[in-house]
Amino acid sequence: MLDWVIEVEIISVHVPKTAGTTFGNILQRIYGVEGVFLDYPWSNFITSGEQQQPVKAIHGHFPASKYQDFPDRVKRITWIRNPIDRLVSHYFYWKSLPISPQTGELHRYVVENQLGLIDFAKISALQNHISKWYIDIDLSHFHFVGIHEFFKEDWQALCEILGVNNLEATLQNPNLDPEYRAFKKSPEYRSMLLELIGLNSEDMQLYQSAMQKRYERMSER
Repeated sequence: MLDWVIEVEIISVHVPKTAGTTFGNILQRIYGVEGVFLDYPWSNFITSGEQQQPVKAIHGHFPASKYQDFPDRVKRITWIRNPIDRLVSHYFYWKSLPISPQTGELHRYVVENQLGLIDFAKISALQNHISKWYIDIDLSHFHFVGIHEFFKEDWQALCEILGVNNLEATLQNPNLDPEYRAFKKSPEYRSMLLELIGLNSEDMQLYQSAMQKRYERMSER
């Protein structure tokens, strides 16, 4: 185990389109930029010799199991969103991004083939995306699971856990695409819901467990 691991206090799993950018920036406000290791596919992993300041938090797109051997004292945190809302936001976000040399193969395939939402949702790698790629351990291992739809209230609860006061947070990177917003209100979307739910049954079960965990947490306050 590298020396810097000893200093880690928080492991934050960033589920895409689920308040992760907001929380990553908050961690940097708490611990400083160098105190937070951003573990994304495009990041270069650090070594103890390169790190000038102790790493206090790890945050990024990775499966929770990647760091499951860290000590129990390390607080595992994530934010979860209604899986269907997250899926639709993901779809329109990809559609709105211009293709570039950095665009991933799957993203490029979706855009170049002009896939509709249902065909997008049927791609195996995108089904049950949360539980398949990010929350692949039981939620009982997490010290805190925030719900995107209740961000303001849950942020206050998390502040208590982190021991920080009067630290305001506002959701960043909301999907402002007018096509996305119009689609969410359309009869077409409502007609697709049951099929989308069926394609993401594991994520829906995970979401219900997270909501139950939130209910129990709020009941104890």
